[in-house]
Amino acid sequence: IATVGSMLYITGYSQLKSYIYKEFYHDTSFMTLASLGSIPVMMICFVMVPKIVAKFGKRTVILVMSTYNLLISSFILFFQVESPLAYTVLVLLSTIGQTAFTILIWALVTDCLDYSEWKMNFRADGSMYSLYTFSRKIGSTIASTGAASALAAIGYVSGAGAVQSGETINNIYYLVNAIPVITCILELIGIGIIFNLNKEKTAEMYAELAARREAAGQE
Repeated sequence: IATVGSMLYITGYSQLKSYIYKEFYHDTSFMTLASLGSIPVMMICFVMVPKIVAKFGKRTVILVMSTYNLLISSFILFFQVESPLAYTVLVLLSTIGQTAFTILIWALVTDCLDYSEWKMNFRADGSMYSLYTFSRKIGSTIASTGAASALAAIGYVSGAGAVQSGETINNIYYLVNAIPVITCILELIGIGIIFNLNKEKTAEMYAELAARREAAGQE
């Protein structure tokens, strides 16, 4: 569920964000600023996230960062930001939360593999990775087809020189900025409600698995 949500953002928001700069702000130059600004965000997250995870655990970090992302994304959605510069800065700030999720989600897949060994005494690496990859494809497909359908539903007229109505331009703003909010909600449901390995339980799991493997090696 969380992965489907993240792919809605990665695929859907990436496809639609150009429309908000083109149609709502009428200034596509800020797209370059947004792209360049994402580079230091990623670099900072790659350095800081592992250190924070070591102290608080992967699940807690994801929940906090997804909540942080949800708050900023909700502000952008419900309080229309008129300045393209302010909008770009807010989006970059919210991206910190999504970047942290993207960094950590693969580590949670590994935890799931070890959890199955811990509880059921067997590993299903191939099946687990296949299921995870399939969920990513589902999210990407929904985002790709949904983006085109949503644009048509709000009355967007494609084609060179096409002029959009004021209502359509306004709807583009809400359509594009609803995606990060939906993403965060799905991530919080998946990791906060369904995924149950907090830092303490993860430490307990790995300690017991290490003891089992050591005992098996001595037999």
